[in-house]
Amino acid sequence: MCFAEYVTLSISQNLPISGVLNAMRVCVLGCQKHHSFSKASRNHEVISIENYLKLPSAILKIATYCNEHNSKYQNFCPQHDKICCSVCISEYHTTCCGLKSLQEIVKTSKESAWLENIEANLKDMRYNYDNIKKDREQDLASVRNQRKHFHEEIKQIREQINSHLDLLEQQIIKELNAAEHKIKSAFETLISQITEKINTVETLQGNISSVKEYASDLQTFLGSKSLETEVEREKTYLKSLFQDGVFIKTKLNVT
Repeated sequence: MCFAEYVTLSISQNLPISGVLNAMRVCVLGCQKHHSFSKASRNHEVISIENYLKLPSAILKIATYCNEHNSKYQNFCPQHDKICCSVCISEYHTTCCGLKSLQEIVKTSKESAWLENIEANLKDMRYNYDNIKKDREQDLASVRNQRKHFHEEIKQIREQINSHLDLLEQQIIKELNAAEHKIKSAFETLISQITEKINTVETLQGNISSVKEYASDLQTFLGSKSLETEVEREKTYLKSLFQDGVFIKTKLNVT
């Protein structure tokens, strides 16, 4: 069992990582000697335990072997956009054209456009979320000022008319407060959601950085596809905000 499989197994079984680090270090030293002498694995990447454990848990849990056939992935099928082992090829990809060596593909995974595109999408989403949050906060302040303005106008009128205006003032203030409260609740909910989305984007940005710095080529290739799926989900949510008119200015209305 290689180091990555050992750690992945420990995580899946909820075993304490700290309790096996010393034994794993001995294992890694032995693996390094084996990989350096073995012709088949001489070019394999070897990373430190510390760097390996810095990877996001989602990346660590990605299997580097076929669960269906218990064989290591060896090829990538562009036609089905799937990685496959030798058994997968014989069962599902016999008629597929353009099968590529996974070992060759992953060599350039960190320099591929995937990560750059994901990073660009995350940066763009963070920019838009920041703008939405700032705009809604400013709009909320504007609503608050509008309410104050209406309140002052009512007070000025109250000084000029009879006691009937006292009742009218109470009614209108109640409506204004209710309208502001309704808008405020909606805005605070939206701002809270946007804040969560910003945290999500920051987490994905951190995952991207970790992958670029610490992941193996195979982990980078597999992790990029997983991260790309999450980014597409966030882009769909962001698009829905624009379609719902998130930047439309809000004004208080009283009847």
